[in-house]
Amino acid sequence: MTRHSIDINASFSLIDKQVTVHLNDLSYIHGLLYSVDPVTGHVALIEAPNEESELRKIRILLAQEIHQMVPYNQSV
Repeated sequence: MTRHSIDINASFSLIDKQVTVHLNDLSYIHGLLYSVDPVTGHVALIEAPNEESELRKIRILLAQEIHQMVPYNQSV
């Protein structure tokens, strides 16, 4: 995967809403390309299968991964 080193904001279509993310924060979960906003923890799904049933699976996988990466009661 090519990582973008430029710090440009880009708006990606999310499953539930729109957020602005940095192109240099791209990662993969279970073969899906997504980006996490480092400040808010919001996740933008960039590449996903077109099948509706696959999108349901993606929602579940992302919810599980987000919960592991950004616990709700995390103290900074």
